[in-house]
Amino acid sequence: MSLLEVDDKFEIAWKSAKKLADDFLDNKHYYVDSGQYQEAEARKDFIDRFFIALGWDVNHEHQRDPYRQEVKIETTSPKKLSGRADYAFSLAPLFRRVRFLVEAKRPQQSILSPDNCFQTIRYGWPQRVPICVLTDFFSLHILDTRFRPNINSALSRVIKSWHCSEYSDPKKFAEIYWLLSREAVAQDSIGRFAFLPDEQVAARQYNLFPEETREFDDDFLSKLDEWREQLAVAFKRAEKRLNGEELTEAVQRTLDRLIFIRFLEDKAIEEQSIILRFGQGNKTFWQDFQAASRRLDQIYNGTVFKVHPIIDGNTFRPDTLVFSEICDELTDAHSPYNFDSIPVEILGRIYERFLGKVVLARNEKISIVEKEDVRKAGGVYYTPDYIVTYMVENSLGRLIAGKTPNEILGLRIIDTCLRLRIIFDRCFCLFDASATCNLSGESAAQPCSRGARR
Repeated sequence: MSLLEVDDKFEIAWKSAKKLADDFLDNKHYYVDSGQYQEAEARKDFIDRFFIALGWDVNHEHQRDPYRQEVKIETTSPKKLSGRADYAFSLAPLFRRVRFLVEAKRPQQSILSPDNCFQTIRYGWPQRVPICVLTDFFSLHILDTRFRPNINSALSRVIKSWHCSEYSDPKKFAEIYWLLSREAVAQDSIGRFAFLPDEQVAARQYNLFPEETREFDDDFLSKLDEWREQLAVAFKRAEKRLNGEELTEAVQRTLDRLIFIRFLEDKAIEEQSIILRFGQGNKTFWQDFQAASRRLDQIYNGTVFKVHPIIDGNTFRPDTLVFSEICDELTDAHSPYNFDSIPVEILGRIYERFLGKVVLARNEKISIVEKEDVRKAGGVYYTPDYIVTYMVENSLGRLIAGKTPNEILGLRIIDTCLRLRIIFDRCFCLFDASATCNLSGESAAQPCSRGARR
């Protein structure tokens, strides 16, 4: 591309952004001060058009194939309490790799609140997105999302800000254009920006808090290990006869259920919060957990809620305080874990490592140790997602092109996990509240043995 073409593209983008900013400021009293102008209107009238000016196919005018769209827009749902970021931007051909996220708000005097910043960071951190954008068009802010979300330090994670009046200044707009435009992102602008020297980003302050610098995988695995040990001790106290193998299985099943329920809640597959209601009536947290498990087993008839001889026993009553604290942590509004924004493949990696350890019970002492085969192998290793994607696309991509889900189900593939991944990718049925899961060929009105029926 010639320098002239580059200049022309920038000039066109700047003039479009300037026109949007002028229109907005001419009617600022209504858009900002009246309180009547809502987020959905701002997205349609200004934010969408702003990113279109930056070269993104926001309205999918150029790419209709839903599997090859670089901009994913989150539709609002009255059932959804937490949801996902409003926009996710990727580049062909790696459509699953999000480059940056945008969280939109209703135009107001200032959107820089701890809650808004915390929410934005919580979207980006699990997906390993280095920066996210928080905007109402009236202002636009870049947040460092490489570190663990913390409500107390959320505001300090803002590393760059612009007011919409600055969009008219070509030098100021150039800062935005050469960071967020499609042209710039394709040249790794975000990668360069995210790894500037320490004095230019928010990273320095986290040196005092090493737990906040952990990547999502390590952080969540550490939390799972912590909960596993707490539950193992509580279970052993409640039932002294339990050996290490029984404790390992009972604790694993309990955590599986809690995590699965949190997915159901955050993805709005279940219309009401489940864990939040534990212990609010005349029963304990654990009794409500058992009752919820029996109900969910009628809907999601896989192994996770299947009656377990230990944890579903009528006389099994572990320490309520330990279990309630874990439930409170999982449902805390300021928890760093938003299960709707955790990619399934990342959760799979975490669980792969988690399952490499077992509970060891010796007399009254409980410890968590690596399985012998894992220890001898030097740990659990997984294939990076980009390699898996490459293998799938190049080995089976052409084979399944143009086929329906039922035709794909008829294929015979030796690697079962690979087959399931293809099916999930093409059908969008795994943990998807908007799709009917019918992978098993069962009636859509019946529970599917591989997940939710809706």
